[in-house]
Amino acid sequence: MTDEMEMRRELLTALVEAGKFIPRKYLSLEGDLMVTKWPAYRFLNPRRATAIFADDYITAYKNCVRAEIDKNRAETIQPLIKSDFNSNNSGYTNIWMARQHADELGMPYPRYLEFCFHFYLRRQRKQLPQPNQLRPNRDRNPDMAKAFYAELEKFWDDDRKKIEFANLTPMPQYCTDYYAELPAQKIFQDQLLQGFRLNPGNLNIFIGIRVLGLRQLTEDSCSALAPPDIFERTLDIAKSEMHSGSYTAESYVSPSQSELFQACFGVPGIEADKALVCEACPQRAPCQKLRELVARQLKAETGSADPLRLKALEKQRHYTQKSRDKTKALALTGVP
Repeated sequence: MTDEMEMRRELLTALVEAGKFIPRKYLSLEGDLMVTKWPAYRFLNPRRATAIFADDYITAYKNCVRAEIDKNRAETIQPLIKSDFNSNNSGYTNIWMARQHADELGMPYPRYLEFCFHFYLRRQRKQLPQPNQLRPNRDRNPDMAKAFYAELEKFWDDDRKKIEFANLTPMPQYCTDYYAELPAQKIFQDQLLQGFRLNPGNLNIFIGIRVLGLRQLTEDSCSALAPPDIFERTLDIAKSEMHSGSYTAESYVSPSQSELFQACFGVPGIEADKALVCEACPQRAPCQKLRELVARQLKAETGSADPLRLKALEKQRHYTQKSRDKTKALALTGVP
């Protein structure tokens, strides 16, 4: 089996498992979240992204225990039961939802978890937050939610975003050599340009790194950052500095077709006709084809393309029948 075939098989397995374990109302959000999530995760299927989030949650939890409670206990404590990730249960759904909140905010998972744990530690909570407690409920605790988002805005500011973008590991999916007009690629380029406009620095350094070194932007895409004559001079300076060794051209391995599949590719529950991200996506047709394959596989294995909905309906039918039987039994005894 070739590497490409193996990656496609693994993706199909991951999406079928997601369909078995996670309710559709959460899976249906993955298209919109692909647009907002941190760039490092935009080419990971959501089951893989959730596994990474879970590992980062365990690390953040243990770091807090080590620093604030008991450094010896931190070595043995198990804040998550990873065996839960292979079945439908509240524990796995909660960590999935927590990961989605980080994606909604567009934050790297370690930074999101760092903020959440320290937010609650400063409020002297008796216990560290579980995944379903990371995000305060606006309806149940509006004051806590207001404080959470006010502090988050200060924490996740433009300076911190600039640092995180600077530390982002170069990915071939974002190299202009492999540009395929994917929404994930377009959004990344827009973020780089917008970041420079909001927090401008030395333009020739920006061009030297992002255009010549990492090749994440083209000369044309940066041309509006300065008047034409200034831009041309700046570009010449950057090229001269590149020639003298100030910048190094990143060496990329050409991504396979599967490695260019975006995070929402084939995810069950996404309705392409309603999701904005699908409208002009060049992967729309093969994505829908995979989604249909996932549905067939789910039906073959569970009897339904949406097994959790079927399970809920069967549970409701059982409850209704039980209620009717009880009512009938009471009527036969003459008890009102």
